[in-house]
Amino acid sequence: ATGSGGVNVNDGGTLGGTGSVAGAASVADGGQLAAGAGGAGTLTLAGGLTLNDGAGLSIALDQDGPVGQIEVTGGTFTGASAGSVDINIDMQALPPQDAYTIMDWSDATAVGVESGDFVIAEPYSNAFQIRVVGKSLVLARGSTIFVIR
Repeated sequence: ATGSGGVNVNDGGTLGGTGSVAGAASVADGGQLAAGAGGAGTLTLAGGLTLNDGAGLSIALDQDGPVGQIEVTGGTFTGASAGSVDINIDMQALPPQDAYTIMDWSDATAVGVESGDFVIAEPYSNAFQIRVVGKSLVLARGSTIFVIR
């Protein structure tokens, strides 16, 4: 994905791959954000991101960890204020580490982004945890203990 304007991902649509979007991105109920789809790399959202209730994040895991990462490098990252975002895991191989950063918004302003906004979808809801740690979204295996500083 590479573009200079904003992107609205509607129900049934997917914004994925690697590259950058200069404008704001918004993912609606039923839409998917899929970093690294089609190959390893980073999907950079320079103009901000809004994840609406019912939106999804698709994460592929292989023997090295997440195939892609999402970076929000500007604007505002707005979480699902009244609901949740499903984390859909495509397990290609069991990664070696216990925890991975799948999204980072260190250079963006966060509004309403909390761990409770994200839910691991079946069949991996009992195998993984998802937490907001600082300005990162971290995916961890089973009983990994999160230390928040």
